[in-house]
Amino acid sequence: MNYNILTEKWFIGCIIFIIVFAFTCYLWHKNDIASFKKQLITTNNIMPEEVQSKKKKKIIQRTSPNTDMMTKKNKKFQNRSNTLNNESDLKKKTTEISSNNEETINKDFELDLPNKNVETRISPFGFGPYPEIPNGFPFKDPWTSVTNLTDTQARISELIHRIHIKLWNEGKRPEGISYENGVIYATYPNTIYVTWDYDENEDGTIERYPSEVTSGTLSDEANALLDEGIIPPDVIVYDHNEVGIDPYSYLGLK
Repeated sequence: MNYNILTEKWFIGCIIFIIVFAFTCYLWHKNDIASFKKQLITTNNIMPEEVQSKKKKKIIQRTSPNTDMMTKKNKKFQNRSNTLNNESDLKKKTTEISSNNEETINKDFELDLPNKNVETRISPFGFGPYPEIPNGFPFKDPWTSVTNLTDTQARISELIHRIHIKLWNEGKRPEGISYENGVIYATYPNTIYVTWDYDENEDGTIERYPSEVTSGTLSDEANALLDEGIIPPDVIVYDHNEVGIDPYSYLGLK
């Protein structure tokens, strides 16, 4: 009887221990899975920033100048020189080989550099090579502006830019260039070019007035007077028929 009671208590105790142990394992497993999920979420949130950072680094390397390529070439030539200098059978001629190798390196390196003078851009209208753009000139590449023009317009546009460049090199800074009846007029502030016309009054007197005006920047008062046919007193006046630039003569073109 006592044996059965002890055996039954031991059996019941084992069952209780197993239940407690299983419940403890379940709690530990649940807590560990939650921690792993949280860490995984945090990692996923960080990943795009890391990938974006790597992309930025790649872009920076691609958009930087070709100094890395040039440095690699220099290292390649340097390694070639070191290899020759370290050969046991060429120790007696180290100085001679090193000198010749440096000359070869310089020649090879010069060949790898782009030559800015290889391509010469020439006018399609027989005006010869395009002139060099001077420092500070307001147009970086004026020759590309003729692509959407007719042949006549493109020819005139090229003449205007050539004259503008020559005036710039002479120290003159026109606000604009006007082409009228085959003649070029460089416009400056407070300066006008006038074509005069004449009317006869009732008393027989002849009155002169400006029929055409080409001007640079003028004040509001000067513009108001010109609208009324009156020449402002504080501007420089030139006659269209007396001044102007003949583009072919000025540029030495035929």
